[in-house]
Amino acid sequence: MLLSFLVIGLAVFLVSLFNPEQGLIFIAFECFSAYSTVGLSLGFTGDLSNASKIVIIATMYLGRVGTLTLIVGLLRTVKNLNYRYPTENVFIS
Repeated sequence: MLLSFLVIGLAVFLVSLFNPEQGLIFIAFECFSAYSTVGLSLGFTGDLSNASKIVIIATMYLGRVGTLTLIVGLLRTVKNLNYRYPTENVFIS
């Protein structure tokens, strides 16, 4: 939950930095909606700058994949596998 709020808070900060003319409540709604991938919008997403749109897209991606899943997938190293595939000699006559 902490990672989710961190991603949403960072998204709200960046979008409000790139578009200071927009209201904070509208930006927060867009970022929460993007992270939860519910498809709701207040209709001003098309008026955002390109940098803000990229932030919204990244927030949607992180919301869909999951921040913990993404972090574990990127940082986990693969160890030696503790299994072997079976081998068999097949005789065809």
